[in-house]
Amino acid sequence: SQERHLSVFIHDNTEYATNFTYLEHIQAAYMNLEYTTFMEDMVFSGGVRVEEAKAEGIADLDSVLFNLTDFPSASIADRTNYLTRYMKWYPSFLVRYKPNLFTTVQTGYSARVNRPTADFVDPFPRNLFEPSIIRTGNSNLEPEFIHAFELKLSQIKPAWNWEAALFGQQIENVVREDEDMLTDTTSVITWKNVGMGTNVGMEGRVKFNLFPFWDITLTGLYFRTETDHTEEDDLTGTLSGFQGRLSQVFTFSGGGKLELDSRFYSPEQIPTGTVYPNGLANLNVTYRRSLWDDRLELSLKLLDAFNNEERKSKTSEMEWSGGVVRNLVAYTKPDGRTLFLNIRYKFGSEGKDKKARERLDTGKYRY
Repeated sequence: SQERHLSVFIHDNTEYATNFTYLEHIQAAYMNLEYTTFMEDMVFSGGVRVEEAKAEGIADLDSVLFNLTDFPSASIADRTNYLTRYMKWYPSFLVRYKPNLFTTVQTGYSARVNRPTADFVDPFPRNLFEPSIIRTGNSNLEPEFIHAFELKLSQIKPAWNWEAALFGQQIENVVREDEDMLTDTTSVITWKNVGMGTNVGMEGRVKFNLFPFWDITLTGLYFRTETDHTEEDDLTGTLSGFQGRLSQVFTFSGGGKLELDSRFYSPEQIPTGTVYPNGLANLNVTYRRSLWDDRLELSLKLLDAFNNEERKSKTSEMEWSGGVVRNLVAYTKPDGRTLFLNIRYKFGSEGKDKKARERLDTGKYRY
């Protein structure tokens, strides 16, 4: 795969460009075996994936560009090459047991890799016109290698269904975002490999019909991540928090559906402070309507209905050089309230064929 980032800056009618290319070459082989008992109530499966991977990033950065905008030229190289190569094997196994038709218990283990994307390693600063805070990628970033365990229980009932899971992960080369001072007036925010980490938590989902026209789905996730053996003290510690979601779908007898998607974030503890110190709740609203035998579909979506989606953090960080302690309050707001209108039309007989199949399946087909 290949990703390419090209940025152009014009100053005094002169064009300056930065060019970053990220290449991934991955060769992999798979093998999987599965065994089902005679009563078909238990399944054993196991497999392995072997891969040889090579990732290469080539950055051609015009240093004149940074001098024009007051960036410290000594802190950013004119040309940076990123290269990592490894060969790994990732085993996995799963045991699934069904004591009855509606209940499932399963447990499993898998090894996996989380490779950084181009945004994580691109050394070109994101915010060119704010030279006091440089947000950039890390050209020396390595992949995360993960050993994951899971235990899950699920049930299907006539009017509702649910599932709950416990999970644990051991992570090598944990990736964290961090900020350091370059000078008295300039800091850089980038991604770092901070050492070994463990991640444990639980998640659950419940889906039910409060009324025939009202479907509700509740999901929740609690996590706790700890890192140690890091080179910087402010990267050693615990991340923990809770995230919840409430999805409601109203189906109207005259046609159309209204979807309300609510998300909740508790204050999340990080090694240097708190993210969402007051918590956060936001809402997305969608209305869908199909016309002309499902040939035409109209949807109207409102994102961030409360216009409050932002990532706020309060941190107290000690720099590894100089022992300077800084108290920071940061806000990141990706977008404001946004309205989307989507119109989709199906050509051919797909819409009519779908209606005919639905009538046949429900026993309401008329000869």
